[in-house]
Amino acid sequence: MTTTAPVRITRPKSGGSQTKSGRDDRRTFKDLTIHDTVECPVDPETLPPDAVRIQDEIVVVQDIEIKPKNTRFQRHVYYSASQQKYYRGPLPADCNHGDFSASLRALIVSLKYCGNMSEPKIGEFLENFDVQVSAGSLSNILTKVGKAVRARVRRPADRRAVVDAVSANR
Repeated sequence: MTTTAPVRITRPKSGGSQTKSGRDDRRTFKDLTIHDTVECPVDPETLPPDAVRIQDEIVVVQDIEIKPKNTRFQRHVYYSASQQKYYRGPLPADCNHGDFSASLRALIVSLKYCGNMSEPKIGEFLENFDVQVSAGSLSNILTKVGKAVRARVRRPADRRAVVDAVSANR
């Protein structure tokens, strides 16, 4: 398996390629970012002696990974006795708003407002991936950004608006 940096490809909107049965491929494709490239060689022992390698066939398989990613930040802390004050190393900007990252908050809001999932089902979904979010925290996340999301989301699939609303209302 060969892993490469993400690459953006554009595939034709229609026509040009054919299915295995020889008919035109009528699917429409948007730009896709390719995260991994895997070569699928033919075993040379299965080929007849006159076989010649020609243009490779490209097949793109879409997948999604949902897995927990917990980061422990070790903040340096100093105390000044003369000023009676603590000094702490800053957290990254998107981590300064509670125990949940901006991307996890965006997923929660997306599941609620784009996927029409109930809060208990969102909690169950996250629990299946070892993400520990209490019912109260879920409610707080949804309440805090709910108004902004409802104002921005015009269509059920407008995920970009959800992400923007979550980022703006940390």
